Amino acid sequence: MKVTEEYVRKMMNNNEEQQVYSLIKDHKAEMEVNQKLYNMLGIISYNQKDISNANYFFAMSLLMNIDNIDDLINSGIIRFIENELDESIDFFTQAKKLSNDQQLNNQVNQYLIEIMRKKQNGVTYKRKITVTFLEELLNELINNMSNQNFNDIDLDRYNKNEANTVLNNGSINYDVAYQIAQYIEGISFLYENLGDEQSKETLKGILSYRILGHLRVKLNLNNSLYWSERKYIKDLKDSEEKIAVGFKGWELEHYDLSSLGYPIKMFYLPMGIHATFVRKQYEHTEVKVEKDDYVIDAGGCYGDTALFFAEEVGPRGKVFTFEFIKSNLEIMKRNIDINPAVSSTITIVSHPLWSISGNELFYIDNGPGSSLSEQPISRNKTTTISIDDFVVENSVAKIDFIKMDIEGAELNALKGAEKTILKFRPKMAISIYHKIEDFSEIHKYIDGLNCDYSFYLDHFTTFAEETILYAKPNKRPILL
Repeated sequence: MKVTEEYVRKMMNNNEEQQVYSLIKDHKAEMEVNQKLYNMLGIISYNQKDISNANYFFAMSLLMNIDNIDDLINSGIIRFIENELDESIDFFTQAKKLSNDQQLNNQVNQYLIEIMRKKQNGVTYKRKITVTFLEELLNELINNMSNQNFNDIDLDRYNKNEANTVLNNGSINYDVAYQIAQYIEGISFLYENLGDEQSKETLKGILSYRILGHLRVKLNLNNSLYWSERKYIKDLKDSEEKIAVGFKGWELEHYDLSSLGYPIKMFYLPMGIHATFVRKQYEHTEVKVEKDDYVIDAGGCYGDTALFFAEEVGPRGKVFTFEFIKSNLEIMKRNIDINPAVSSTITIVSHPLWSISGNELFYIDNGPGSSLSEQPISRNKTTTISIDDFVVENSVAKIDFIKMDIEGAELNALKGAEKTILKFRPKMAISIYHKIEDFSEIHKYIDGLNCDYSFYLDHFTTFAEETILYAKPNKRPILL
């Protein structure tokens, strides 16, 4: 049966806590994702002296409502019982900052006094509860909760009205917190499966940012070096010619990237040039495009990644770039045409990628932010193709690298590449920032193919977008 808030309230009113506890003690029952329900289950577990479950349920409740004073205190009490003294102090002091209730603050003070007594008496720090990703994320949120910083926002990303809205918005995003709670199991699996500490820290940081916002969390890239690199790129503009696009009032200016080590000229934005050619967004120390590779470039947009990959693979490599939005294609073709040295390496495929070919989908033409749906979201229609079918129909000899940034369609496109992945074990760089569920489901899908991939993660902006999951095949087949 499914454990719901309504059911638990009814059982508690009938003094039948033990029956509820028997359902939830092993986490076997399906549970409603509900902050109040988790709080009640935490209380029931605590009453049953089940500290481990109490810790979990209070943590889930707090994740969904990070400024809930009762849950902060309850979590502090759990850590106090377990002699996790420093963490206990963090939760108690945060509760005091939020509370105007003197009686409640006095109760918290008693715990803080007991903590000081324990420390002064040399109580041994003994952690009985395994540190989980959920606890790590909560600690990250608690440590940033009280921040009120002015952090630079990217004025190339936001138009004037959007920038004003962002600056005025210092509220906690409870909707995002709810979505993270929905997918906490899958996101925890991703965290445990990441191949290095930097990836793990990046995941905690970006999820904290998405819940708490820019006033409380400063992303790692938001520093003087980042902005000086961006300024340098603006100085690479080599003509006054511009292309106006119908997206956020953007104007694409003409740049010469020779000083970056790429003999490429193109119309684009400093923000995009920086991500693709300086920070190399679709490259990781463990996962990168190499000479002679055959590359799937899913989400070609204005052609920046196609040109980047074409330079990397060289004349014997191939880049298959997928883009179906007409306004994007016009600019992409223009950018490719003004780079004849690499244009023959690039093949444009003007169909969207999906799990199956020949599926008629609806789309909204919003330039770089265009989206696909099986629902009639507009009158615009297009026909899909899968990577598996494309490879077979075009007799593609191999696929070495798959990059995807296709506005939330990545999981569907990956499902349409299953045979290709199983056969060639390509390196992959997949965007997972479009939907919270992608932080869970994309990694879970790739890992579930049992192809022995190692995973890494990085983030490439000062805002919530451009989080990339890298998949490194630990062994690739030898092709004859």
